[in-house]
Amino acid sequence: FLAVLVADLAPISDAVLVVDGLDTPRRGALVDAFVALVEGMPEGLHVMAASRSRWPASWHGARPDQVVRFDEADLAFTPDEARQLLEQVAGRRLTDRQAEMLLARTEGWPAGLQLAAVALRDAPDPDRFVDGFAGDARHLAGFLRHEVLAHQPAHVRRFLARTSVVDRLNGQLCDALTGDDDGAAMLRHLEHHGLFTRAVGPGGGRFAYHPLFRDLLRQELRHDEPAAEAQLLVRAASWHLARDEPE
Repeated sequence: FLAVLVADLAPISDAVLVVDGLDTPRRGALVDAFVALVEGMPEGLHVMAASRSRWPASWHGARPDQVVRFDEADLAFTPDEARQLLEQVAGRRLTDRQAEMLLARTEGWPAGLQLAAVALRDAPDPDRFVDGFAGDARHLAGFLRHEVLAHQPAHVRRFLARTSVVDRLNGQLCDALTGDDDGAAMLRHLEHHGLFTRAVGPGGGRFAYHPLFRDLLRQELRHDEPAAEAQLLVRAASWHLARDEPE
């Protein structure tokens, strides 16, 4: 189908083909076919591919000026963009403090800002809403549960919930929390597949969850295993103390 579409678009100058939904169970085969298609693209036809999973910064055989990759940091809203979106969707003016706090909580994530603004429409006390805005907010929690967590297998959801008790993660600490031995691989998997997990600091061995996503994960843990959070925090504390990291 894509090959036929490209042939139809070939006579058009400066056309842009947008392909979305490249996160399917057959993603590997689909991406291989897509890459082969792009490498044979006629002059003047540009392709934009959307995927939650990270793609390589460059493709084999492609010049550096032929491939551009945008990650979440590139797509994050600036303060001015965030304020404009919040006020347009919420239908009300925001103070500087309110806009700054929502931007900080969402880290500029466009969908998070939009969902915050939707909830802000009917908030009788905007300051109280902003101060309490977290990953368990109704609209946001529904989005994260249905669009993110619902698509993950049980062992991934368990890993996410149990490791959400700490704000910085590495493979060994995750193993101490889960009792498994695949912490480093799981963190790379989560980061690669765009599950609100980012590498922090040099070396690529430390990770953090998006703060709103972590809020929801901790709520899920408290609901499913009420006694687990305290036990997991003791494990994390023991792990750090054993490495002379009291801070």
